[in-house]
Amino acid sequence: MVSTEYEVKNVSDVEREYSIASWLDDIIKLERNRDNHRPGFTHIEVGPKISNKPSRTFSLNIPELEEHGATHKNEEKGAIDREEGVINLQLRTGPIKPNEIWYVRIDGTQIMRTEDHFVWNLITLTQKLDIFIELSGGLTFDQLSVYPREMHHIGHKAFLDTRDNSTPNTWKMKIDHVLLPFQGVEIRWAPKPVQ
Repeated sequence: MVSTEYEVKNVSDVEREYSIASWLDDIIKLERNRDNHRPGFTHIEVGPKISNKPSRTFSLNIPELEEHGATHKNEEKGAIDREEGVINLQLRTGPIKPNEIWYVRIDGTQIMRTEDHFVWNLITLTQKLDIFIELSGGLTFDQLSVYPREMHHIGHKAFLDTRDNSTPNTWKMKIDHVLLPFQGVEIRWAPKPVQ
């Protein structure tokens, strides 16, 4: 599962909409491509965040967004379309007031290989990035070599030094400074050789 969760703040002095864009690879196919093993978006929440309370968000209808993507792109509702091995999500928020914060969460499934890599490129200026790598299905870090690689100006050692592995089968890493558009993180992995 691939999950992206973030907050957007309007730092201007006028109301503005925000464009949400996300994508998943749709290259690798399973022989038995059942719906629960099919790549795609599984959950989308977008909405204003209310201070000192949980976010008030709106879950979006994924089949409706896919239908809009298959027929035409609807600027108001957004769309999910599948083309050229990629599943694209395009949405626009409603008007965000000056200094207002909105919450965005996008979950999806992407089929990966036993040895593979995943890249997060951020499309906007980002103040902070938290990365969680959680292994499931009985897989442990004793069985898998994982190579996180920063794609920005923080040094590699400084990035790896943020790793917290106090929770079993989970690594947490963070970047606590500004990332420019198109900077991000790459995670590579491969099975460890059997000894």
